[in-house]
Amino acid sequence: MYKLTIGIIATMLVVGCTALRPPDPAPAPDPDPETTVAPGCGDLLGYYEAALLMESWHRKQELESLTEAWSLTREGCDQLRLALLLSQPDTPVKERERALYLLTDLLSRSGSMEMQSLQLAQLLHSQLKQLLTRQTHLQELRRKLKRERAASRELLQHLTALQSQLEQLKNIEKSINEKEQAIITPSTNNTPHEPVQNPAGR
Repeated sequence: MYKLTIGIIATMLVVGCTALRPPDPAPAPDPDPETTVAPGCGDLLGYYEAALLMESWHRKQELESLTEAWSLTREGCDQLRLALLLSQPDTPVKERERALYLLTDLLSRSGSMEMQSLQLAQLLHSQLKQLLTRQTHLQELRRKLKRERAASRELLQHLTALQSQLEQLKNIEKSINEKEQAIITPSTNNTPHEPVQNPAGR
């Protein structure tokens, strides 16, 4: 009887401890890649405005430094900053073409970028594409105008040569007409003199 009582008490203590024990915390769910907020790239507009005020030597250093950093990390924010730096108003066409390439590549794998940076990249990509299209069209018009000017100069030179030949032909024709007229109506200066009469009537 004593052993039975001890066993019942021991069983009750085990059950009670189990009931008082807090439950294990549920494992954290895996982050959803669609709802995960990517880290931002900082004040990109401020960086663009600062780049506008850079001296040429400072801009060159920044371009080299940023290119080296991006080539090592392939980080999206560095790529976007590099595109912003290459798309300045006074940059050559080749640099803008490089910026457009960087933005196209960035947008093709934009899943790791936050929405604000992504929207800025899309806006800059659209503007650069339109600008480069217009510049290409303008260059083609300039080349066409250059060709037309060259053709006009050639035509003008040819016309000038034809006018010179025409004047020469007119002079030749005039000279021939004058010679023919001289043959038909000889000058009185060429009429032979009559013989002089003897005053004595001889």
